Amino acid sequence: METIQAPQFWEYSQAAYQLIMNISAKDFGSSFHWGVSTAAYQIEGAHDKYGKGPSIWDDFVQRKKKILNNHTGDIACDFYHRYTNDLTLVKRLQIPNYRFSISWSRILPKGVGQVNQAGIDYYHRVIDFCLELGIEPWITCIIGISHSVYKKKVVGPIETLFNGLAVL
Repeated sequence: METIQAPQFWEYSQAAYQLIMNISAKDFGSSFHWGVSTAAYQIEGAHDKYGKGPSIWDDFVQRKKKILNNHTGDIACDFYHRYTNDLTLVKRLQIPNYRFSISWSRILPKGVGQVNQAGIDYYHRVIDFCLELGIEPWITCIIGISHSVYKKKVVGPIETLFNGLAVL
């Protein structure tokens, strides 16, 4: 029986490196939009400030033995307070587009009903600063990372209405 030896890790790494080093922006075509992206829970922090309600992630990370070292996004990268510095870095790197998600529990703290104006104002400031820097903001609306009440009252019935085919 012949033994087949798998290539060593460094051989894969070397091949990947050579492939990457031979790719240029023009290989993606003129219609490709370069940019960076973030997710609200992973970077914003300010998890219980300025009227924000708990998201399903805020609830999940509190469960024992679910997250390594019991880490949370309570502070995260503190983008909420440091977005001007972070977006200025994006501009300095000459990145033309910034895709980010909205924390719906910052907009609708109880999941439904009263809108949190402080949350709306925050996202307006982020968008306005992107535009001021010449960075095109792209917003990803991820309703799944919302308040659990909202998920039960709104998303569940919509998914039922569309026979589970709705992607919200």
